Amino acid sequence: MAIQDGKKIILTDAVQEAKKNKPHDTIQEAAQDVFGSMPEIIEETKRRGKQKHKGDFFIEILIKIERVALDPVHPYINATRTCPNPHFSQAVMHYEKDKDQLKLLWVLPDQTNSVFYKLDPSRFNKANVDYLLDHEAGKLQKLANDINKSIKN
Repeated sequence: MAIQDGKKIILTDAVQEAKKNKPHDTIQEAAQDVFGSMPEIIEETKRRGKQKHKGDFFIEILIKIERVALDPVHPYINATRTCPNPHFSQAVMHYEKDKDQLKLLWVLPDQTNSVFYKLDPSRFNKANVDYLLDHEAGKLQKLANDINKSIKN
């Protein structure tokens, strides 16, 4: 079913649209489809960040789930002058101009999956579990605040 405004179709039936697309056979295929080009996108964001910012900057990757979309997982990437505040479904990297390198500050899962990280931490990457525990203890926020205090305007 489509909602129409006169002769123009405004909204099409998501089920019909989904039927046109071949579903992924595995989770790995879906992840590759969404995140396969991520290294190139990060490099492009780094290049743009170098042009926009004179010194160090931060690359923030947010993973959004949009429930009414054909591709429900969308990464949003942004280069910012200041360190973003930590929150769920986020990765933050620090570009250090002096060293010309990206340093990972943290990766946080979505809020729902964070429960599984705490229930059975041995199933997950230790560093990722540590980031989550540091986030809940307020250590990542303190890190972001300390970094932002040291940034000269």
